[in-house]
Amino acid sequence: MKARYLAVISCMAFSSNILANESSILFGVELGASSVDFDEDTNLLVEDYDDDGLGFTYSLGYRWENNAIVEVSGSFASNNAFFESFDFYETTEYQLLVGYSFPVSEKFRVVPMMGLSNWDLDSKEGTFLNPGDEVRQTFSGTDVAYKISAEYALFSSVVLSLSYRSSALDIGTSSMTQLGLKMAF
Repeated sequence: MKARYLAVISCMAFSSNILANESSILFGVELGASSVDFDEDTNLLVEDYDDDGLGFTYSLGYRWENNAIVEVSGSFASNNAFFESFDFYETTEYQLLVGYSFPVSEKFRVVPMMGLSNWDLDSKEGTFLNPGDEVRQTFSGTDVAYKISAEYALFSSVVLSLSYRSSALDIGTSSMTQLGLKMAF
């Protein structure tokens, strides 16, 4: 009987209501569509293009009682399908974002954020119908990043998140629209 009470008290102590006005550590994982749009003056693979792919993001953040948020995240995106047969890109981004969580209702929040993105982009010309050597270009930099997410509480410490993030790169823009889960501790 004591073990049952101890288990209930432990669960209450370690659970956190993610939408309550209390401080919490947040961990999230998101998956979705990515896009890289290159500026016209970027001579990438001898032709200008924009391309869509798949992106994965993990994040760790902290939300204070006043709903201010800081988040560190890592993202990987690529359109590398068909074993490098076509032109492809791979991006890696690390972002530091700050923002504010606006409670719209008891279970729903909107969270705009802004910060910095440190990114690397690797692009390569595909082998399909390419008689010569494949052109490979690598870019990197640190630029401004934006994110807005809509969060809906599924449980007291688990939230479903739909987010859009964009980074204004030196060579164009990188964006992701993702769906994922966040947990509060």
